Amino acid sequence: MRHVGSVLVSLLLAPVIWILVGAGLNRWGGTPSPSTIFGLLALLTAGTFYAPLVLVRLSPAGPGLTGLLYLAASCWAGLAPTGWAATMPDSALGAHGAVEDPALHAAALLAIPLLGTLLDARRWRGYDHVPPIATAASWPPPRAAVSAPAPEKPPWPPVPAGLSAVPAPRRPPGGRSAHRDG
Repeated sequence: MRHVGSVLVSLLLAPVIWILVGAGLNRWGGTPSPSTIFGLLALLTAGTFYAPLVLVRLSPAGPGLTGLLYLAASCWAGLAPTGWAATMPDSALGAHGAVEDPALHAAALLAIPLLGTLLDARRWRGYDHVPPIATAASWPPPRAAVSAPAPEKPPWPPVPAGLSAVPAPRRPPGGRSAHRDG
C-alpha cells in the first residue's frame, strides 16, 4: 500500500512540476518585469513540489518512476526533437514551450535525484511500528526488581604500572612542608 500511495503522489506531482519548470524557464531572465517575477515564482513552486519527492521518506517506487519518465522524455527530446515537438502541446499556463522545453533544459537534471531514491535502502524498508510509550493499562509502570549492589569501583586515579612498590612521600620532621608560606 505504501508503494501505491507513493506512485499516486508522484504521478500527481510530476506533471505539475514539469509545467511549472517549463513556464518558469521560459519567463525567467531578462529585464525585471511581472513576467520574470512569474517565472521565478513558478520555479520556486516547482522546487517546493519537487522537494517532497526527493527528501521525504516515501517509497522510492513513485519518485523512481517519475525519474524514469523524466529521463525518457529527455532522451526522446534529445534524440528525436521533431517527433517530441510534434507530440507536445505548444503552451501551458500561457507560456509558449512550457510543456516541451523542460525535456531539453531540465528533465535529465530533475531525473537523477529521483532515480537516486531507488538506491537508498532505508526508503525501501517500511516504518518500524513503535508501541506507544505508556497506555492507561500500563500506568503506573512496574517497579524494577532490586538487584545486587554494584561492584566496587577501582581507585582513582589508578596506580601506574610498575610504581606500586614505590613508597609514598613522607613529611619532613616537624610536620611542616619544605615550602614556607610567607
